[in-house]
Amino acid sequence: MKKTLITFTILLSCIASQGQDLMFKIGGEIMKVKIKTVNPTTVIFKRFDNQEGPDYTILKKDLIKILYESGLTDSFDHKKDGTLRKDKKKEVHYGDNIISVIPGAFTKAIDGTMSDLSVGVSYERLLGKNKKLAFYLPVSVNFSTGRDYTGNIYLNTSQYIDPSIYKTYRTYFIMPSLKYYTASDKWPARYAIGGGIFAGFGSEPYDVYNPTMASYNTGEPIKDQSFFMYGFVFNNSINITLSKHFYSALDFNLCMPLVENRRMDTSLADLILGPFVQFGVKLGFRF
Repeated sequence: MKKTLITFTILLSCIASQGQDLMFKIGGEIMKVKIKTVNPTTVIFKRFDNQEGPDYTILKKDLIKILYESGLTDSFDHKKDGTLRKDKKKEVHYGDNIISVIPGAFTKAIDGTMSDLSVGVSYERLLGKNKKLAFYLPVSVNFSTGRDYTGNIYLNTSQYIDPSIYKTYRTYFIMPSLKYYTASDKWPARYAIGGGIFAGFGSEPYDVYNPTMASYNTGEPIKDQSFFMYGFVFNNSINITLSKHFYSALDFNLCMPLVENRRMDTSLADLILGPFVQFGVKLGFRF
């Protein structure tokens, strides 16, 4: 009698275990269920201990596999299953500040009165959600040799030429402006256009005019005169963010002087330099 009872209990256990399906969840949990439907993204099932109860739904992305009572197995490869939710790629969030150096630039006046090399630094602050608007502040210094107030280069054709005219003269520029980017900050390469104002100041050689000889370079000492100018600037740039922090750009600026003042010769106070362009490369750090 005892042996018969044990045998009957084992038989009931086997029958019970054969009627259940097993769901293996990603977290390691194993659920005893009765599978009803397997959809592209979900699985509908009943609890094995309450098969007359309600239907339950679970996302396939939360399952590793299903072991059916028949012995068959459904395994879910989430990397290959295009119907499942894919993890979004982490977006790179670039900084709103850019500090750059301008290792080489060239300044050229349209009327030919200025052809200078320059170096400088700049600061840029990106604004707005898509960072399409920016405040831009470049500061640069131009280097020229022996240019007089009309931009002419002194030539060694006169016995009265003064060697001092060959020293290097500097012109300092500051150009606060606003830039508008045509694409959002998600793009690594962007074009920008903008405008603002500029101010420039420096010194240059002043060759005294001798009315008796009706010429310059007449033996009078070459002097230095200071000057100041300001006007509008229009800029174009191609900006490239090579990595999260490394930044580069190509800049092209068109400057339109409005006022230019010199101290030593009031007769030249109204002489205004013609429009000039500046173009160069920038290398920066973004944070």
